[in-house]
Amino acid sequence: MPKLVPLFGHPVAAFAFILLVFPGACLARHRNQDCGSVFCGEMEISYPLRLKNQPSRCDDDRYELECGNNNRTTVDLGRGKFSVLEIFYENRSMRVVDAGLNMDDCYSLPLSSISEYHLFHDSPCENHKYYDYPADEFSLPYVVNCMEPIKSSAYIDASRCTNISNTSSLPTSYFYFFEGDPSDFNPSCTVEAQVLIEIDESSSTEDYSTRGIYEQISKGFWISWYNFTCSAAEPLSSQNV
Repeated sequence: MPKLVPLFGHPVAAFAFILLVFPGACLARHRNQDCGSVFCGEMEISYPLRLKNQPSRCDDDRYELECGNNNRTTVDLGRGKFSVLEIFYENRSMRVVDAGLNMDDCYSLPLSSISEYHLFHDSPCENHKYYDYPADEFSLPYVVNCMEPIKSSAYIDASRCTNISNTSSLPTSYFYFFEGDPSDFNPSCTVEAQVLIEIDESSSTEDYSTRGIYEQISKGFWISWYNFTCSAAEPLSSQNV
């Protein structure tokens, strides 16, 4: 009886075959590795989050953060950068706020956008960053730039400066928050951003004033990340603040 010889009787030959047929299988284990924790200032960044300057094999580049010269951690959500205020690895969530908004400067505006596309049309299996916005209720007002003052309750003043002098030869701009259908925009207005405001039990009608809106925006909002296995797992809800 002829001797039965295994197809890959020699271990070197077997390994060479796997490399030729399944090159990604041998390389995959070297990607998305947990490369340990790093710090941006006092904020700890660890798996699956990563910093931009870490080796490409570390963790998952869909969850990439950046550490600035001022040791401020930021995340790019596709249409603007947001400062990371807190990270909770236990429930895979972080609280973020518009990185460009300076509450001490009355001329500063929230111009980093979140859109309904970001909220409802991304997938954890797509090859790009993915975060979920787990707030039970939220508002998505537009920040609009108008060439003339608007007399309408639908337009809430976005300027916090009480005395504005225009010494420029350029036309004066009037910034407003508008929550409604874009088709209802005044023809003199253009959209600058669409911002996300979380609504909680402490929210009141005062939050629809200029001051109230800025106070809500300055609190930031929660985002959470999925397991990046393309499974049907639901994102974990953010913890209440």
